[in-house]
Amino acid sequence: MNTALTKRKLDYSSFPVLLMAMALLRGALDLAYLGFINPVYEEHFLSFKYNYNPTQYFLSWLCYLLCSVTLRGRLIEFVDFFLLFTVIILIAPITSVWGMDVQRPIEPLAATLFAFFILLIFSRSRIIKAPYFPTIKNSRIFLLIISWILVAFLITWFIYSGGASTLNFDPNKVYLFREANSKIVDVGFLAYLNLWVQKFFIIFLIVYSLYKRQFLVLVLLLIIQVFFYGVTTHKIILFLPLMSIGVWYYFRRTDNLATLPMVIFIVIVLAYTIYKYYGIEMPAAMLIRRTFYVPAGMTFEWFSFFSENPMVYWSDEALSLLFEYPYDRPIPYVVGITLENEDLAANNGLVSAGYAHAGWFGIFIYALVLGYIVRIINVFCRKGIPLWMALALTIGPIKTALTDSDLLTSITSHGLLFSVIIIILFRNRGASE
Repeated sequence: MNTALTKRKLDYSSFPVLLMAMALLRGALDLAYLGFINPVYEEHFLSFKYNYNPTQYFLSWLCYLLCSVTLRGRLIEFVDFFLLFTVIILIAPITSVWGMDVQRPIEPLAATLFAFFILLIFSRSRIIKAPYFPTIKNSRIFLLIISWILVAFLITWFIYSGGASTLNFDPNKVYLFREANSKIVDVGFLAYLNLWVQKFFIIFLIVYSLYKRQFLVLVLLLIIQVFFYGVTTHKIILFLPLMSIGVWYYFRRTDNLATLPMVIFIVIVLAYTIYKYYGIEMPAAMLIRRTFYVPAGMTFEWFSFFSENPMVYWSDEALSLLFEYPYDRPIPYVVGITLENEDLAANNGLVSAGYAHAGWFGIFIYALVLGYIVRIINVFCRKGIPLWMALALTIGPIKTALTDSDLLTSITSHGLLFSVIIIILFRNRGASE
């Protein structure tokens, strides 16, 4: 066994620092809720009210800290980052929303905690074995060639189809161009291919250029990604490379996980300060409300709807031959209509989607599947691929699965499946249990 790794496993000195950082992060979210989220969005269709009850607020913190104490202070393996990221992006905001409003029901919070502990058990379990995959000769070269071909094809298609004729880089005008451009470029199977290229294949090339320290190639790829954003106007296209570069910059230098919640704490405080003292809402709206509170608020809306209306039982996807789909529109739009906005796609992640399909059993299935995927990544990123590289490749798809999309859609359309394939193909021989 690696001696350095053993020492790190036995070093718990960083855990109190992590716990303090997690407490600061949750405190910053609560402050932002009181000073920005509630006063600005109380009358919004996705409303955030303030009805304080000391007992409920205390219990919300207890739930949050209960999840936080399961974390490690240092990055030993992939699952350590995954669980920390899950607590930050999933547990922190929903406990904050529930703690700030006594009228919120407890079931969405309880279901989210249930999902977290299922993820914890299945992703860390040594009993559950990852399947064996043989190594393929020259697989890295194959991956690079395919990725460059697809990126070049998408550039050509965007120009040829006319999608590039209405380039827009103004974030305030994205909705003026998005639907029209989508009708031009997202034709048939290309609707899937476009997503795969923008959300995964070019991200793989960006991560690989960082791995090889090919910074001129990196600049070229970032310019291409900005071009893709100009055509599609999806903001996530810009954030994905930034998240991957951030993971590379930090985790190639250190294994201390406490810095992640500390950085997020600072970002929240800065965004809130800009709003409070300068009256500029956009940083707080994007970095606090959109990132944390919209997914949490949508979770309550999904539970409210599907606790009173028919569940779907995957009749919109895998089991359409066995069950009749009970609605006339896709699930996110059905929920959006309840928010008095028929054009709103009220997307949400693993917990809400699992509940919409089959209640708590659906949540269990989705958490089990995602936990097993994390377990596979955990095993196969141990040889031949730096840990930071596995994190950089998967942070976007995992964020999508947790807060933004149905798990099956995240696997097939948003790059999670391709992330696992890349990690398996990129490794050296013998990387299995």
